[in-house]
Amino acid sequence: MRSCLRTNVLGLLYLFLLVGGQPLLAQTPSDRAVTINLRDYGWQPPGRHEIDRPSLAIDKQDRVIVGFTVRARPGLATRNQPSLDFHILRFLPDGKRDVSLALPNGNESLPTNAAGKTGIYLSDTNQIIARANGNFQTLVSDADGSPPTTWKVVAPCLSQWCIFAQSPSRKTLLVNSTGADPPLTLIRLSGQSTFQSCGNAHASTEDSIQNHPRSITDEFAYSTESSGSETFSYRWPLCDYEHRIELPLPAHSFPAKVLNDQMFVARRYDNRSDKMGIEVISFSGQSIFRPTLAKHETVPTFPPIQSSERGDRIAADVVTVRGGNQRLDIGWHITSRRIAVYDISARNEVASVPAELKYRYHFEFDLSPDGHRLVILEDDSLRIVDLDQYVKDKP
Repeated sequence: MRSCLRTNVLGLLYLFLLVGGQPLLAQTPSDRAVTINLRDYGWQPPGRHEIDRPSLAIDKQDRVIVGFTVRARPGLATRNQPSLDFHILRFLPDGKRDVSLALPNGNESLPTNAAGKTGIYLSDTNQIIARANGNFQTLVSDADGSPPTTWKVVAPCLSQWCIFAQSPSRKTLLVNSTGADPPLTLIRLSGQSTFQSCGNAHASTEDSIQNHPRSITDEFAYSTESSGSETFSYRWPLCDYEHRIELPLPAHSFPAKVLNDQMFVARRYDNRSDKMGIEVISFSGQSIFRPTLAKHETVPTFPPIQSSERGDRIAADVVTVRGGNQRLDIGWHITSRRIAVYDISARNEVASVPAELKYRYHFEFDLSPDGHRLVILEDDSLRIVDLDQYVKDKP
């Protein structure tokens, strides 16, 4: 008996030494998800007065890219020597860190002067674009075609409050530098990057609409305007606001996610249930698909709805709420949360992934370009969900 006990203890000790110092990847019994603890990779809880919103994305190879700020240097911060680093990691579909992004001299981190003003984006060719320290930068390779080793500035962020929009294809970025004249920079990412400046310095409501579109595609910008109880939605060619047109949308609907120039997701308030739902609508205003929610479920405005590149799948945050009344401005309390994934062409829900009810710092999720993988960020925990496996296990 003592011999067996000694053997078991030695076996556990050996296992501890074998995995010691290595981040552990936790999986569900059905291997549907991989969980990564970002604290193992340097993530730090934001300070009392700090605003840190980590960002994430999935590329076309199902690799997950996540970025977050870390306190890097003590002492006086300057423009050239800010006190923070924007740390960028890439994980393979199985949850292991992609060491090919671990660049020499720690270049996977970019100096930045403010948490909460950073971000990660991807081009249509999987290039990583990072916003940090007042610039949009991308990783570039040497002439010999070796793995990327150098950060190159794609476009400056000319003001402290720099706002962006990206097309579903990831080929186009629209950057709004508030206070600049002209304020808009249109960036075409495919092939050799091109830039175009447009827009008017903010002087009227029309300028505000033009400079802050809710969504863009590779050809058009989309926005809404409220007047009393009515909401008007518009679209116009990029950098050509004078040729805008009004969209023929149903009452109480406004675009929440543009899937392509023929179809988008609208938020739709239901007077009977006093809850907010979603509906996929065509450009002509025809209803294509309206997901059915349970009695006490609603779709909050944040985080935003995510979609696949072709717009054939969408993922939405769905919460169950109790109490409250939107018309009387009485708040609800959330009792459960899930990420619902819908197939637009099949007009059904293909997966329902449980999410944490509460979070302290940040909650975000993204859908892969092909719509078959979901990544969820909950504070310091990153979950990668294989939706195909999830659907197979779904009763």
